[in-house]
Amino acid sequence: MNIVWVEDFGGGLPANSTTLISLFQGVVKPETFIRLWDDEDDLLADPSILSRFFQEHSHDGIVLVKGVFDYLGQIANGNVKRHDVFVIDINLDKFVSWGRDLPAGMDGIDEATFHRKGGFYI
Repeated sequence: MNIVWVEDFGGGLPANSTTLISLFQGVVKPETFIRLWDDEDDLLADPSILSRFFQEHSHDGIVLVKGVFDYLGQIANGNVKRHDVFVIDINLDKFVSWGRDLPAGMDGIDEATFHRKGGFYI
């Protein structure tokens, strides 16, 4: 199974094993996260850490993206059909590049509203 996880870790959600176990315990055993995940790893600075962890400890793959533009750059422009599951946060306003042109078809939508509801647009 190939997973796309769209998450900006806003609203106080910790970017650590607590969250990973809650979301992905059916994919990677909780004991594996407890024993082998380093909570010092910074998922926000390097989301590919999670992909590498899954490659080493699971038969499944995961791609973590932090926002709409990250999604558009990494996933939507590639082969979306190779992903089986999408886990999408709705409010994606933590890591916003303000002032960027919104994607096509988003004319008339306020930029702050767009990012606050970014998961819906994905």
